[in-house]
Amino acid sequence: LATRILRVSSQSDSKSVAGSIAHISRAGEPPVVTAVGANSSNQAIKAVAIARNYLVQDEIDVGCLVQIVKDEEITHNLQLTIVKRARREPAENLEAFELKVKRESDPAKTAGAIAGKAREGVRVSVTCATFGAETV
Repeated sequence: LATRILRVSSQSDSKSVAGSIAHISRAGEPPVVTAVGANSSNQAIKAVAIARNYLVQDEIDVGCLVQIVKDEEITHNLQLTIVKRARREPAENLEAFELKVKRESDPAKTAGAIAGKAREGVRVSVTCATFGAETV
């Protein structure tokens, strides 16, 4: 069975995409979500967060592996590989290093900070201090 691919645009309704993620995840293997551009990526990430809430009663939890797919013509191509995982204790109950990002944050430095903490075995909680697609 082939992996389903959901393509998200800046005009996509994040709740509708979340419903598709939840439906596909309930039926079997979760989909891969792709987005091109900051606004589309924002909608895709919101959809994953909403889908997690839709799946709570089914005792299914999903997360995503995030990749930036390089392309000569496309400068911001995001791929979210959705994966099922065991339900975990809510993040607010766990000790974590809190990393706040804002529109002006350097993505390379943010990624480096997350990777450094992950190598140390430290859980990282990322909070967007400002709203908008550029922050995500």
